[in-house]
Amino acid sequence: MPDTRDPPLNHEIPALERWKRDVIEPTKRSEQMSWMVLSCALALAHEVGIFDKKSALSGKSSGLFDNVKPDAKTYTEHLKIRRERLPKLLYCFINLMPSRLGCTSFMCPVSTGALLEVDNVLSTDHNEQWQSFMNCWVELTKLTKSITDTLFPLMTADDDEKFQNCLQEKQQLLSHWYTTVDFGNCQYEDILFIEYQYLRVLTSSTGMQRVITHYSQPQSVHNSRAHSNQTMSTA
Repeated sequence: MPDTRDPPLNHEIPALERWKRDVIEPTKRSEQMSWMVLSCALALAHEVGIFDKKSALSGKSSGLFDNVKPDAKTYTEHLKIRRERLPKLLYCFINLMPSRLGCTSFMCPVSTGALLEVDNVLSTDHNEQWQSFMNCWVELTKLTKSITDTLFPLMTADDDEKFQNCLQEKQQLLSHWYTTVDFGNCQYEDILFIEYQYLRVLTSSTGMQRVITHYSQPQSVHNSRAHSNQTMSTA
């Protein structure tokens, strides 16, 4: 016989609850774990000198591995390229994740400037397609950070004109970025397209959220006043 302590069957659980249990909550846990991994990656990058311009220059000009075997030299060059690609990758991941979690990026402006400066020093030896892709992704990441830093705080502001002007400006910048990217000749174009569509929907949703908030507040105030009047009349 069934026991009351047994978990309910799937067909007994409402669809909304199943969606929350099977999709929303695992996604949140995954993003929170990714956030912790990124914080560890940033700390380790500082530890090994990824953001150190002098270290990058000395590593680039060093002839330490000139006399090693060809296979070891190839492996070493592969590791060096992976190390040199880290700055922009860290910049993108660490600044894109906060827009999904609704929190502040833990990469300070000083680290951001040093990160991109080191990457520019090392960028001449990189694959041209990779550089093109990462440059596009960095620009989109900067735009994402600009939207979260300037547009989001205006969602609750009283100045509707200021919000609309800011929203229109961000949408124009986003459209301009899209027109400058050659998706046909860009490596990893799917990543750029997905990130662009996500940011476009996120930006448009702020306008929708403000409209909903604007029209729901008077209704709630009206309901509150009506409830107060009804209470006073029955007292």
